[in-house]
Amino acid sequence: MNGFDGNALIHDLAAAKTPVERFDILTQGLAKLGLDTVNYGFFDTRAAEMGETPIQFLTTMSEDWMRYYYERSLEDSDPHVTRVKASKITPYLWNESVIRRVASSAERHTAMEATEAGLRSALCVPLTSPLNPFAPVGGITLGSSLGEEAFKRVMQEHGATLASIAHVFHHASIRQLWHARDGNKLLTARERDCVRYLAEGKRQDGIAQALGLARVTVEMHLRAARQKLGAQTLNEAVAKALVLGEITID
Repeated sequence: MNGFDGNALIHDLAAAKTPVERFDILTQGLAKLGLDTVNYGFFDTRAAEMGETPIQFLTTMSEDWMRYYYERSLEDSDPHVTRVKASKITPYLWNESVIRRVASSAERHTAMEATEAGLRSALCVPLTSPLNPFAPVGGITLGSSLGEEAFKRVMQEHGATLASIAHVFHHASIRQLWHARDGNKLLTARERDCVRYLAEGKRQDGIAQALGLARVTVEMHLRAARQKLGAQTLNEAVAKALVLGEITID
């Protein structure tokens, strides 16, 4: 349809350097299918702990709508947010017929307001943490101002590919968004060295020997790295460091 190539879009998303660049590529590609209303949101737990907005968005919706959304705290009555918070991770279709069946009047009202802002139909994909495939951290709505029947035809032809595209976008972006939240790098160079050697299977004595450090110094660096990464164990610290791009293994 209108030159849409899902495989080429996936390649371009993976190659993009930043989440904003990747989102522009995503929206331009989806526009070829008539998907002109795209929202990617992820939970920012640190912002929530500081009393700031707990959900961050990349979106094609208007600044006026997003200002209204935040000012009215509509994330509390957004049915898509509610679904993710309930750990429901199955993709689902959304349209005006579905809205009428929403049990909560507050969620139904918010959904209708979003419809008026342009989100009439959507493929909604809850998205999980790279650290835990069962823990949703956000979601993406690949939406449109198309009516139900026109949107249904798009989904029949491209639905599976679009769900894959959503996951590629998320997993390529979430690490960078976490980095942007936390600063470019959490760990010092020496802390990264210690964690990287740990990831490669060295014990602390071996790390000390490889780096020319005392074992107690290695222990200090690993303890600091674990605390900065919010990990309970060194194994968890290694996993988080890999996911966040703090370290790589050849």
